[in-house]
Amino acid sequence: MPDLSAVFRRLIAPLEARIRGMVSRGTISKVDDTKQTQELQVRLLAGEIRSIVERLQQYGFTSNPPLGSETVMVFPGGSREHGLALAAEDRAQRKKGLAVGDVALYAIGGTTSLLLEPATEKVTIEGDEIVCNGFVKITLAVGASSIVIDSTSITLKAGTINLDS
Repeated sequence: MPDLSAVFRRLIAPLEARIRGMVSRGTISKVDDTKQTQELQVRLLAGEIRSIVERLQQYGFTSNPPLGSETVMVFPGGSREHGLALAAEDRAQRKKGLAVGDVALYAIGGTTSLLLEPATEKVTIEGDEIVCNGFVKITLAVGASSIVIDSTSITLKAGTINLDS
């Protein structure tokens, strides 16, 4: 009489392999950001390389991750033929030390937008130019001082205004 546990293991081995292969970590080695859905080349564990991997991103947000970023991939149905990348992370660039509930948007060059509690936003821009197009009015306010720019005027409000050349 055959060993029933050995027969059972042999029968479920293909199913077990598919389940084990449904989720994997990898490193991004190429990005194609010209398509409707961004496509990656990803190096997985044990030297496995997957090309033309679609990277799904949240609606309203997009990024082009630096090469070497980590990703989490899922393989629907356990088939390694059509994987999907769900996230991308560059540990060296991630903003650290945020308080619970805070949010940071950041780019590799240092530009950062922080949404902080309570209802505070801090924007840090490193570069030579800030471009704002299509606005009807821009207001910069600090304490009791403000600058309001609209299509016809610039209004300065402050206890003291210094103009240095």
